Amino acid sequence: MSEICRLENVEKYYLAQKRGFIDALVGVPKIFVKALDGVTISIPRDKVVAIVGESGSGKTTMGKVFTTLEVPTKGEAYFEGKKIQKQTYSDVRKNVDMVFQNPATSLNPKMKVKSIVLEPLLNISNDRKKELLAEAKSRSMTYEALLYKKVEEVIEQVGLSYKEVKDKQARELSGGQVQRVAVAKSLIKRPELLILDEPTSALDESVQAQVLNILVDLQSQYKLTYVFITHNILVAKYISDFIVVLYAGKVVEYGQTNDVLAKPLHPYTQLLLSSVPTTSVKDVKPPVGDVPSLINLPSGCRFHPRCPFVMEKCKSEDPPLINYGNYQVACWLYE
Repeated sequence: MSEICRLENVEKYYLAQKRGFIDALVGVPKIFVKALDGVTISIPRDKVVAIVGESGSGKTTMGKVFTTLEVPTKGEAYFEGKKIQKQTYSDVRKNVDMVFQNPATSLNPKMKVKSIVLEPLLNISNDRKKELLAEAKSRSMTYEALLYKKVEEVIEQVGLSYKEVKDKQARELSGGQVQRVAVAKSLIKRPELLILDEPTSALDESVQAQVLNILVDLQSQYKLTYVFITHNILVAKYISDFIVVLYAGKVVEYGQTNDVLAKPLHPYTQLLLSSVPTTSVKDVKPPVGDVPSLINLPSGCRFHPRCPFVMEKCKSEDPPLINYGNYQVACWLYE
């Protein structure tokens, strides 16, 4: 199975507070928020990889590293075998896109829907432009007419009526319609990798199901690679082939979705699953305790203050991510 991108020992730290000249002069230490800490992960091509975890676990930060919106503090990111660096940002951004958690903030409120969706086609690779020029010639259309035809086609593909929405602004649309416009805007340039950050979290159940079905159909039709960020394990189960479990900036478990959810290895994954309500089980059991501060992380395994199987070793040594059967897991129970 070929990979489309990977992270190697990636750390992403943010300054927790500004330091003035006097602070630096007297040696006040810098305080960092450790959003990602030593993350190594490979994303397989043409598959859907879900990233799950509680709020503040680093899911969105990981997505932004894939898209070059964030630069790792330490470690390396690779796309199609090439190291991502400043000189390659342009190429990566033409092949990677992201749908944000609140899509309304990423859409220009003054632009009409047809112009919003068209915009990515105005900044495409030379190879893609040659393809479109050849297609326009074969269809006896002008290049501009073809671009707007592409806009119409992708808007229809995400379940919207082009005639109804083309001349509307984002503020005139419902939440589900705005989300679909954001997906259309990302899909029109045919990205190799699409990052979806909680794309259904703000939608009601019926609209959520419609958007998920559209995403599944488009992924299958165009052989896209998705990184699907969510806190909802049931959504991850429905849409993903692989699942990554993040806790406080670290990968604690990674494997095929069916395997991980059928027999989770890490205690955190087990507790996450026990907290999911179902029609047959009313007594849910959420993980006890609070998510640790990313400024002042616990020593050793960062899950040990909440772990029901904690050992003395867990309190002093951080477990590495190891291969265990078909899984990758970071837990001293499997050393």
